Amino acid sequence: MISLPIPAHLKFWFTLFLIWCTSFSLSAQKTVYIPSFITNAGIDVNNPNSQWSYSRSLQSENVVIFWESGFGNDPSTLPEPYKVDMEPYWLRLKVLFYIIWIL
Repeated sequence: MISLPIPAHLKFWFTLFLIWCTSFSLSAQKTVYIPSFITNAGIDVNNPNSQWSYSRSLQSENVVIFWESGFGNDPSTLPEPYKVDMEPYWLRLKVLFYIIWIL
């Protein structure tokens, strides 16, 4: 598999948003932390037409990754240089969560 570099501005925003959207456990039931810059802008993550939406996300028990509507429902189908394979980010984020919160 050939891996092409991802533009720096995309790396920055994906990384920043991935960190902010990591879920935290406050009790037995987990909730997803949605940053104030999203809620203050009136963005409804339950609305598929919003800039950020659960319909454009990957979710596990501990981690949620959102991407903007401009990337469509599957960012891996976009043409280069906008194509993003979420699997490596997904795996790294789950490992990071395990290292920080479990170990």
